[in-house]
Amino acid sequence: MTSALLRLNDKMTLEDAFRDLLSVERRGNKHVVDMPVVTYGGSRVQVCVEMAVDAKHAVVSDDGMAMHQTDAAAIPYAMFARVAREKAMQHGARFDGGSVFFFEVPIDRVRGAIIAMAELIREVVNTACERAAQDRGNTLRDALYSGLEDAFGASRVAHQYEVVGYSNADYRVDAMVESDSGPVVFDLFSRHPNSIAAIYTKFSDIRQLEAAPRLVAATRDVERVGPKLTLVSSVSRVIAATSPRERLLRLVA
Repeated sequence: MTSALLRLNDKMTLEDAFRDLLSVERRGNKHVVDMPVVTYGGSRVQVCVEMAVDAKHAVVSDDGMAMHQTDAAAIPYAMFARVAREKAMQHGARFDGGSVFFFEVPIDRVRGAIIAMAELIREVVNTACERAAQDRGNTLRDALYSGLEDAFGASRVAHQYEVVGYSNADYRVDAMVESDSGPVVFDLFSRHPNSIAAIYTKFSDIRQLEAAPRLVAATRDVERVGPKLTLVSSVSRVIAATSPRERLLRLVA
């Protein structure tokens, strides 16, 4: 009896999991399909399906989801629009020039169109976020270099420096400063979980070296990093990338 009950509970758990992977909700004349596809920020992708006027075709769209997700991530609309046009062309989708992607397909091709739309949404959101982060990172990196060179002198600041960790893994850091009291590594990170995990792994390895350099993690706004700041601060000092000269000098005192 117990074994049969366990098997029944297992079956119910699996069925619940399968239902969670894919769900459909009707909203007026539209069906919204919640897909097992996740974007850069961790949101599940939703695809909208509605019948075309001729009742022989269906319109499969993102219903503005990609634009709303990039807007929520503070991505400039111009960045979204550039990526949107590029990806729509690659996938053979139409972009209305504002906020919506769509395919108009025969009914027997709806399943494939739903899958293609989910992938298109994921690519647009992820690509826009990655390009915006790169743009912001470049601006912040320039500010960090400017501050370090003002504090220590340009000849003492190496950009994009290679460091070999305790595990013999190679890491690239944003800057290595040769101070009077020894080398200091500076590396940028953001509050995104992937960035926090990357700098934590990198610095955890480097700090185990016998003659490890001092480690400094720099970010745009320390207060906005959130609870995971404790991970980064457990392996390095943490500063704002735009810290004033006096703050930078205190790090090596």
